[in-house]
Amino acid sequence: MAKAEEAKAHGYLTLIGEATQEETLRDAGIERARVLASVLPDDAANVFITLSAKNLNPRVQIIARGEAPSTESKLFHAGADKVVLPTHIGAERITELILYPATDAVTQGAEMGAVKRNLHDFGLDLEVVRAAEKGALTGESVGEAERRGNGAFFIVRIERANGQSIEHPGEDVKIEAGDQVMLVVRGSRLSAGAIFTTPARPVKQGRTWST
Repeated sequence: MAKAEEAKAHGYLTLIGEATQEETLRDAGIERARVLASVLPDDAANVFITLSAKNLNPRVQIIARGEAPSTESKLFHAGADKVVLPTHIGAERITELILYPATDAVTQGAEMGAVKRNLHDFGLDLEVVRAAEKGALTGESVGEAERRGNGAFFIVRIERANGQSIEHPGEDVKIEAGDQVMLVVRGSRLSAGAIFTTPARPVKQGRTWST
């Protein structure tokens, strides 16, 4: 309600209603609309809105937001023309601006403060973690780490103990013990970095176990 009032105060047309209801979409003029942006922080709702909107107006262009990477294909199948994944957008933007290896340093200054606020608008945040000597992800690739995170984070920078910096590391880059790993994480989740410090599970070799 407050956002709607703020929009009104700036001269924008507003309509308060439940976007997943066809009645609300009709009231908003979906049948004559050229573009619809469905950007709720709820994948199921965005898929439902996309389906309903395309049913009411097959010609409308739909730009939809997806929280989990696995939702992207569902949105396209539902009729979305473009899908926006905020985690990846935030990661690309942060990669351009990050110059320091630790979260405290990164978020200092007006420019980075603005970036951090913009990330928060998308439900995202920054986190820097150190890969433990025998951590669950130490020795694994960036791609494998992100898959194990199941969409909780996206790796945008790695600082090696030897001083090497790897900006926007590729999926095949290995995470080494002592690495400082910068993540764009979902602000609503528990610390995504905890998985980097969790001890690796022992692996059974024959009749014995090793770590």
